[in-house]
Amino acid sequence: MHMGYNDHLLAGLETYGLSKKEAEIYLSILHLGPATVLQISRKTQYPRTTLYPILDILVAKGVLRSGKDKKKTVFAVEPPKVLRRKLKEKEVAFDDISSELGALYDHV
Repeated sequence: MHMGYNDHLLAGLETYGLSKKEAEIYLSILHLGPATVLQISRKTQYPRTTLYPILDILVAKGVLRSGKDKKKTVFAVEPPKVLRRKLKEKEVAFDDISSELGALYDHV
């Protein structure tokens, strides 16, 4: 499903590590603002049963955050600067082990 988002944005989010479906959901929530699963379902045309596990994954990846608004759970995107910071943290973590990985590779 392609919801008219710029292919460049989708490709960039996929490069970041999101699946196409995750990227579409992220962009939908970015467009909607904080939203319930029902609102996200209407925007994306994905069934709620499909959205729940993907939203959980996106929260675990630190791309979305969830909270309560009255009795409903709402999801909101983390700002792009937070995604950038997380990407830098991954890079630093990988840099810390890259020489060890290289040494192991050289012995294969």
